[in-house]
Amino acid sequence: MQIFNIRPLGRRVTERGNVQIARFNIRLTDDITLFDWLLQEVPDGTVGAYPPLAGHGHVTAAISPRARAAIGKAVLREMNEAAHERAA
Repeated sequence: MQIFNIRPLGRRVTERGNVQIARFNIRLTDDITLFDWLLQEVPDGTVGAYPPLAGHGHVTAAISPRARAAIGKAVLREMNEAAHERAA
């Protein structure tokens, strides 16, 4: 799995109280790439990855809470590494 094209959102808060952190793309394999996923923190403090919504707010993918958290951690790790590289 490769996380790329991370686009920080400035920690926007939604009307539901979720904090949107970044949009990003995920390359799962050489043959499968997912675009425009959302990294967000929900009100209980959990950070996870969420697929983009299609028209009328319909979900485009189903993902387990465990996978959502694992991808979220990978995105945060990439964001931290990029921040350290810029600071160096």
